This record gives sequence, C-alpha cells and structure tokens, in this order.
Amino acid sequence: MPPAPRLPSVSDKPLIAEFLKPFIKNPETLSCPADDGYRRPGRTERYFETEGSSYEYLDPLGGVRVAAGYLTGKVVFSEEKVHQRDTQVLYDYTNFHVPLLRK
Repeated sequence: MPPAPRLPSVSDKPLIAEFLKPFIKNPETLSCPADDGYRRPGRTERYFETEGSSYEYLDPLGGVRVAAGYLTGKVVFSEEKVHQRDTQVLYDYTNFHVPLLRK
C-alpha cells in the first residue's frame, strides 16, 4: 500500500491522489460532491482542494504489502485475512452525508 499521509496538508509525503493518478482518468474522481470541507469563520475550504482528495487514507497501511488475489477475492483467506480484506482504505474526512449534522 502507498506510504501516503492521512492529512497531506500537514505532511511532506506525496498525496494519495499522486499514487492513484496512474489508475484514475479524472482527478475529480476523488472529489465528493457533498464535501463541504473545513469550516472557518467567513470561509469554507473543501478537503478536495486542500488535501487532494475528499477521502481520508488509512495511513497505517502505508508500506504494507498486499498479497496476490487479496482485492479480487480469487484466493481462499484465513479468518484474519478476511477481516483485513474488509478494511476501509479511503473514507470521508467528515460525515458529509448526514444532513442533520451538516451546517
């Protein structure tokens, strides 16, 4: 897994978007339409604009090798590996999709 930081704006490591660039046609793929970003008095900056993605990367995965078949499910997994297979790698920085919690 790529050694990208959880919050790129406070790190000198490459963005997860940089690692994914060869695999996605449009960088906007990493932009969530509901991303309402950081809220500060008088301004809002979308996470996509400041972090390169609306989705936070689980940085402890950085440097972890992924076994062949891990993502495709074409191998038989032990219980431990099945759990690892269900690990969220990218997720919303904040809960963009719950209207009651928004603004």
